[in-house]
Formats: sequence, structure tokens, C-alpha cells
Amino acid sequence: DLAWAPVSALLVNYLYGNSILTGLAFAEEVLPGLDVVPTATIGWLLENTELGRSVNEASAPPPKADAPSSAGKSRGDDADVIDVNGR
Repeated sequence: DLAWAPVSALLVNYLYGNSILTGLAFAEEVLPGLDVVPTATIGWLLENTELGRSVNEASAPPPKADAPSSAGKSRGDDADVIDVNGR
């Protein structure tokens, strides 16, 4: 199980992209007695059911309000460009 632990964690991360589930998959393989935890089934439920979608939405970080917006800038707006060649 020690050799399989990182492989299992990478596969779960690739399939579901959830770091908590990835850590659970790694711990399941490394620690004795945790092979009964259905990690892939939990990942499937989180991804494909309403319960999982609501858990994912609740655990998502809030959007940043301080992010600069590019609204109102056109492609030709060169006010922030410095010409280093002097042209």
C-alpha cells in the first residue's frame, strides 16, 4: 500500500480536483485499517449529486472584491505602456 498511496492520490486529484479528497485517498492507503473508506465513491457523490454540489459551493472561497477590472478598457488603450525604445 505504501507504493500505491501516491499513485492513488494523484489519480483521485486528477479525477476530482479536490485537495481534501486527495489527502483522504493518500491517508487511506498509508494508514492501516482505512482501506474500507470508499474514497472514489465519495468523490463521485461530491461531483454528481445535488448534495455534493451544495458542499462544493459552500466550501468555495468567496470571489475577491479587490481584483482590478478590465471593464472599460479597450484594446487600443496604451496609457499604461512605457515605450523603452523611445518611439
